[in-house]
Amino acid sequence: MGRQLPLLLLTLLTSVSVCFAAIPGHVYLRWRRCGEEMSKLVHDKLGGRPKKSIVLTNAGWAKVQGEDTIACLDGFSAKTGATVGRATLLRIHSAPTVPLWAFIGDFGSLKGCYLEVAKKQSELKFKGSGVEDISLGNLSANEASWSEKMGSRVFGGREFPIFAIANLRRHSAPSELLDAALFHDHLCPGVTSGWLISKFVQKQLPLRTPKESYTFFSIGPWCKEDAIQVVLNCTAGKRSHMSLPADDALQDQLKKRNIAGIVFRFDKRLGKGDGHVLTFRFPQSREKGWLGKLKTVLTLAACSEPNTYVGVLRNFALNGQHPNEFISRGASIYESLGLLEEDTDD
Repeated sequence: MGRQLPLLLLTLLTSVSVCFAAIPGHVYLRWRRCGEEMSKLVHDKLGGRPKKSIVLTNAGWAKVQGEDTIACLDGFSAKTGATVGRATLLRIHSAPTVPLWAFIGDFGSLKGCYLEVAKKQSELKFKGSGVEDISLGNLSANEASWSEKMGSRVFGGREFPIFAIANLRRHSAPSELLDAALFHDHLCPGVTSGWLISKFVQKQLPLRTPKESYTFFSIGPWCKEDAIQVVLNCTAGKRSHMSLPADDALQDQLKKRNIAGIVFRFDKRLGKGDGHVLTFRFPQSREKGWLGKLKTVLTLAACSEPNTYVGVLRNFALNGQHPNEFISRGASIYESLGLLEEDTDD
């Protein structure tokens, strides 16, 4: 084994080298410089580099004329001091066809600029906003003017995602919720509900054996699904998160009882498990419009007791069956548990 270890390490190092070498050097340098130039442009507008910066970007997800843009992250970090580890360099998921963009600003005041990149042949072009204050206080005090700015797409139509994620991070967001928002590509009450459901499950329905695991099932999925995948690591690819669409009639019945889905706990080794029908109730007094949605998100994010909004409607035993055997029944699961009203039509 002692002689095999160096060979194993060499193999691992070679694999890592191949991975990093996947981006040609000239491409890496071009996009690192792009991140540096974008940072410098914003610093010039701000009158200097902030003591602590925040950067939101889709660098690495966006591709420009087929080129990988992930090296922008190194450019941002070098010039702004923002880092992934400090959660001040936030990489927001996007389709590769979306333009490369970044919001770069002062972490303390949330004053900053939005820039978008276009590559014209071999030349990079930048367009974007002037200095804008996106702190919650300023947004609240200037709702009407910000509504106009959102209408004119001052941040390329990404105004609310940038507002919400930046303010969430500024107000010391839980890291799991921040990760869920980055994966979902924006923050909304739906994502926050999924985070609260996940925290409720971990606290009130903990795994009881080393081999036990969660499976989550929902009918009529909403944004919560992405947060549950991130926080509980229940994913469609591992067949531990499954969702089915619902027609309007079924959706109305589920909403009447605030049904959010079913979480299963199952131990494959023992062949035992249980299921729990979960409910979620959004705050009753929710303000309207984008500002109301932002305030709702931050209210939910500040909740330390998930059972304020999450509950259990029904518990049941699996009786040796795998969760997938129940899930394969679809909506009839709820019917068998007596949770759906019978059709009274003749």
